[in-house]
Amino acid sequence: MGKNKMKPFLCGMVVMSLLMVLCGAAMEPSGNVCFNTASLSINGNRIIQEGTNLKTASGADIPSIIQYTDSQGAITNYIPIRFLLESMGMEVTWQGFRNNIDVEVEGDAALYTMELDSAGTIYNGGQFEEVKPISPTKGKEILTTEYLAKDAFEKTLDLHEEDGDFVSVTVTNNGKYPLQFGLGQSMASAIVTNPTGAPAGQSVTRTIKINDWDSMKSGICVSIGNADYISRYLNITVDVIQFAQ
Repeated sequence: MGKNKMKPFLCGMVVMSLLMVLCGAAMEPSGNVCFNTASLSINGNRIIQEGTNLKTASGADIPSIIQYTDSQGAITNYIPIRFLLESMGMEVTWQGFRNNIDVEVEGDAALYTMELDSAGTIYNGGQFEEVKPISPTKGKEILTTEYLAKDAFEKTLDLHEEDGDFVSVTVTNNGKYPLQFGLGQSMASAIVTNPTGAPAGQSVTRTIKINDWDSMKSGICVSIGNADYISRYLNITVDVIQFAQ
């Protein structure tokens, strides 16, 4: 991703985030706009003080919060997206050629935006593919395990053609933080998986369909771990069922 920063105060306009704080205070319907009328904290740490402005890289003063009262009297607070996201360690880039704001996210925050499956992904020229998740009612239990450790969980599955062409892997994340759920192929030289998300406190199922047993040159591998650069204990349950459909 390009490292060029968004031009400060682009064309005199502050790009506002879609973060909206709806207040229940009773006010007369007005359509009024007020500035700097609230504070903002992240995890209890005050990053905007009521009544103060923010400064752009060029030194210009801009409102820290814009408060809008709609025709029903409800209040919405708008916050500059660059300031908010950079306060949480993210990188914001203005892509002028696309008229687009790009946000680069690392760590736990990156996992909140990940899809829960990768249906449509094809491996090894079609030897196997990921399909929409299936929760089978019967089949062969390939693996059922509880895992509590700091190291990432990795397992190449022992599969046999007579047990069916479909494999469903269900990961239950018993922890407080999201995890990466990788599903893919285990080759002699490397393990290559397509990661999706496993939200905290939830179960996620992904399903593989094997199309060509005769030419299968790699095994199907499951990997579960923390976000990049994060080290903490995993608390997961992994269930694998092979079945016919």
